[in-house]
Amino acid sequence: MEKNLEWKREGGAAGMRRTEAIKIAEAVLSADLACSKADFDGNGVTVRRAEIREGRFRFPIRAKSLQIVTMGRGVVAACSAERMEWAVRQLGGLTREQIFSAQTMAGIENYVSQDRQYLAGPVQKYVCAADDLKEFQIPPDVRIKTCGREQVTSLYVYPNFQKCALV
Repeated sequence: MEKNLEWKREGGAAGMRRTEAIKIAEAVLSADLACSKADFDGNGVTVRRAEIREGRFRFPIRAKSLQIVTMGRGVVAACSAERMEWAVRQLGGLTREQIFSAQTMAGIENYVSQDRQYLAGPVQKYVCAADDLKEFQIPPDVRIKTCGREQVTSLYVYPNFQKCALV
């Protein structure tokens, strides 16, 4: 248990507080979605054209892309240029609650299926910080092992390993 407490008290990512973690998440999402941080505080859906910005994840922007992300009160839809007109018309006037309605989801599915795509998600992610960690005793039948970044890709051969947190 002492090692877990040490990790919680360390500086850097391990010692980060919730407000700091949320600011980082907002900055990365803003870069990923080509929007401003204020878009996550607005009411309703903000539609932005997908573009590569400094600080974003290194994934390419797919042709005919459409991403819809919520954080805070706001919803941001980022899409490729050819989908902008449709997104503004169909999503731009919606509220956060309406974006997740069956009618809206069906409309998105119908639209993207024209390009042989399908609606996927939601992929829920949560911001976790040192404030969220609690002391715990590792059960004797559970083994925890850490590995370096360079070893993470070798774990994807295990069917139950889907996600990894890198700090």
